[in-house]
Amino acid sequence: MPTACTSTNWGIGAWRHGRSPRWEYRPSLPTLESGHRAPTGVLVEARYYATYVLPWIGRRLTGRSSGDGRSAKFADWVRIDPS
Repeated sequence: MPTACTSTNWGIGAWRHGRSPRWEYRPSLPTLESGHRAPTGVLVEARYYATYVLPWIGRRLTGRSSGDGRSAKFADWVRIDPS
């Protein structure tokens, strides 16, 4: 539920810092269990590089885009009538 901003949040500076001067949304976040940790290690890093980095390097070296070889959703112009 949005809460009203305090007087310190008013002004142009609020916009520069990513806050709205009228409302500030503070969602309630779930808490982590004390023993929970993000997965780390060599296998996690290797999976990341194999999934994201190596295909990107391959596309950069060959001059391809990630969208090359895909067909268009609408091959021709589609008229959209105003409603």
